[in-house]
Amino acid sequence: MNIWGIPPAGTSDATAFWASFWPALWSGAIYSVICGVISGVIVGIVVLRYQRGWEARAARRTYERDLSLLLDDLRNALYEPEVVKIDSAHESMPVAAGAALARLKSEPLSLWRDHLSSNAVLIGAALDLQRRAAEFLGTAHELDNTLQQLARSYNHSRNAVAHHDAPIRQYAIGRLLGFTGEQLLPWLRETGLNKVTPFEEVWQGWLSANASMQALGSRFVQRRETVMNQVQALQRAIDA
Repeated sequence: MNIWGIPPAGTSDATAFWASFWPALWSGAIYSVICGVISGVIVGIVVLRYQRGWEARAARRTYERDLSLLLDDLRNALYEPEVVKIDSAHESMPVAAGAALARLKSEPLSLWRDHLSSNAVLIGAALDLQRRAAEFLGTAHELDNTLQQLARSYNHSRNAVAHHDAPIRQYAIGRLLGFTGEQLLPWLRETGLNKVTPFEEVWQGWLSANASMQALGSRFVQRRETVMNQVQALQRAIDA
C-alpha cells in the first residue's frame, strides 16, 4: 500500500525521501522543544524578577512607613530633659539615650539599613547609639561591682553593716560624674546623712586612690560622654 506523497518502498526515490525526512523531522522537533524550553525559562525569569521586585518595593514602602511613624516618637525621646541618677553606675545612663533606646529596641534597624539607602545616615546613627550604649552599660556594670566590693571592704574594716555601703557607692558615682561633695549633699540627705566630710575622706583615701578604680572610672566617664555625643548625632540626623 502506497501513501500519497511517499515514494514506493525499494525505489531510489524512497531512499532519498527517507534520508531527508527523518533528519528534518528530528531537527524540527528538537528545535521546537528547545525553543519552547528557552521561552518558558525566559518567561519564568521575567515573572520571578517582577514578583521579587514587587515584593521588594512593597517591603520598602512598609519599612518607610514604619520608620516615619517612629521618628516623631524618637525625636521626643531624644529631647527628654536630663536628670542625673547616682543610685548605680548603670542607672546613670543619660535619660534621652535610655528613652531612645527603649523605642528602638524592637525595631529592625539592620533590615531597614539594607533596604532604605536614603535613610542610611539616620539608621546608622541609631545603630551607633545602640552600640555605644551597650559599651557604656558593660563598663557601668563592671564599675558597680567594683564599687560594691570596695565599699564593703571599707565598711567591713570599720565593722560597719552593709546598710552603709550604698551611700559610698552613690557618692563615688556622683564624684566621677563631676559633682562636688556639696552638690551631692541633697542626694545623701535622702539616706539620713547630712555631712560630706566622711564620704570625701573615703573617696580621696580609699576609692580614687585605687589604681583599678581609676582606670575603670575614667572609662566609665568617657563612654557615658560618648553616649551623650551619639544622642546629639542622632538628633541631627532626624532633624536634617
